[in-house]
Amino acid sequence: MNKAVANEQVNQLMVLKLNGIDLFVSQDEVVAHNDKQPLGYLENRQDAVGVINYNNHDVMCFYLNGEFEIQNRVPADFVTSVILEKNNYRIALMCKEVVQLEYTGLTLQDIPDCMSVKRSPLTGFCVYRKENDDLHLGMMTDTTSLVNYVGI
Repeated sequence: MNKAVANEQVNQLMVLKLNGIDLFVSQDEVVAHNDKQPLGYLENRQDAVGVINYNNHDVMCFYLNGEFEIQNRVPADFVTSVILEKNNYRIALMCKEVVQLEYTGLTLQDIPDCMSVKRSPLTGFCVYRKENDDLHLGMMTDTTSLVNYVGI
């Protein structure tokens, strides 16, 4: 699959800035993001960094390092939490920053078979151009893939 995205859809992507990586996700799936949101304690999950209360539901919060490894300690500069929701699945991630970006010439691509792995948070790639800039490659994800990846 190689599909161009119309310009009016470009502003619907959010970028989750993690440790050396940027994950692109549909803005429709971002239901909340907060700076310095306090994390609640989570007893029975060693891989989650805590829980965040959202609409009277505890949402498990995770931190992924630059190699998509789940970590149980969050670096001090990761102060933003983002809550993603899709098809009744919810997950929270700790990020350095969450940014809405507008690009031109955005193209979405599936992950090639040679790069595909069974357990991955990635759903595809996007090729985009910033204003008056070269082409860039972004990594796409969605709530369902992240939930499956961390095993909620």
